[in-house]
Amino acid sequence: MEEANEAHGLPTDDWRSGLRELESTAWGRRTALVAIGIGDAAHLKVLNDFAASTELAPIMNRNARQLVAVIRWASTVPTSQGESILRCRP
Repeated sequence: MEEANEAHGLPTDDWRSGLRELESTAWGRRTALVAIGIGDAAHLKVLNDFAASTELAPIMNRNARQLVAVIRWASTVPTSQGESILRCRP
């Protein structure tokens, strides 16, 4: 079953319960979530569902270079000096 999900770009875990658990913590309520789709198989509806709790639409990637740039951005830019996540999007 997991192989079929991976082939169609669907999550192989219960991301909703993990997100609820994260949001139940003090740190989780202050976390900036970023949905990153990798490749053509990324399931946009799932990424949009995940990103619904944030002001940032999913970011799609097509290659390793883009992925590295987006991960670097997501881990540093939105938190630096309180900048708006929307102004800093890659």
